[in-house]
Amino acid sequence: MKNIEYAYWYDWRKKTENIPKDVRLYYGHETCEHLLPHQHTASEFAKYISDHRSSKLCLVTPFLTDAGIQKALKLIDCLLTVLYELEVICSDWGLLYYLSRHKIGTPVVGRLLAGQISDPRILRIVDDNHTPEPRKIRHVNGHHCVLKRKMPSNALKQHYKSCSIDKHETISFLTDSGIHRCELNNVAQGIELNLSGYTYSLHVPEVLVSVMRRCPGDGENLNQEAVCPCPGINSNQKIVWWCHHDLPVDLFRHDNALYYQWPELPANLDRLPIDRIVFNAENIGS
Repeated sequence: MKNIEYAYWYDWRKKTENIPKDVRLYYGHETCEHLLPHQHTASEFAKYISDHRSSKLCLVTPFLTDAGIQKALKLIDCLLTVLYELEVICSDWGLLYYLSRHKIGTPVVGRLLAGQISDPRILRIVDDNHTPEPRKIRHVNGHHCVLKRKMPSNALKQHYKSCSIDKHETISFLTDSGIHRCELNNVAQGIELNLSGYTYSLHVPEVLVSVMRRCPGDGENLNQEAVCPCPGINSNQKIVWWCHHDLPVDLFRHDNALYYQWPELPANLDRLPIDRIVFNAENIGS
């Protein structure tokens, strides 16, 4: 059995308590630049874990505007004045490139950049045991026909289980740039990686499906200017659950992103180049 490191999400908007000791903590926000911690808050947190918990810190960042990149860089610089080591999980190619080029911290490819297919309906496509009853429909020419399921090919199954990072040219480019880790969703259809020699982290049980422009509760008028009025720490943190008969799992919305839960680890975990499991159930709370 290979050695696997365990890491935990910590919501910076909560009080600094019940923090595990001697572990790796994921800190920040993955989907909204307005929900990144303030420099003072982050600095105080870093000092606390450095003095009392001996924990390692990963700063998680979302996709960013130009102003957001400057905010993230100041936050990273602030943390590096306290910590001797800092991984930065990047969901923005611009930030990833800047950190790599200027040798700042340890940049990591975030799961928003990994190129996985996270639509939960894929589970039914690749499930050999799921065979819906033939369905009669009316063709546009007036004739009736019967729809029957066509089983997916092995190549299509492999595509659904893969990620776009898993290519020789991509991994070679990232490695040459000093980027040696990528974050992955624990997608329900399973994971297949063709290449070894690169390192991955697996997020469990939340699977990030989609990111939206706005958080719940702000009216969501699509005719408004596409500028998020997020109030930051005081944003609506209510979890909204969705279910539908066409979905094999329930979805839930937290902040400006859509997720589902899949706690079952991949059956082929021992054969995958995954050496870290990130538990992110903290995000959904009670």
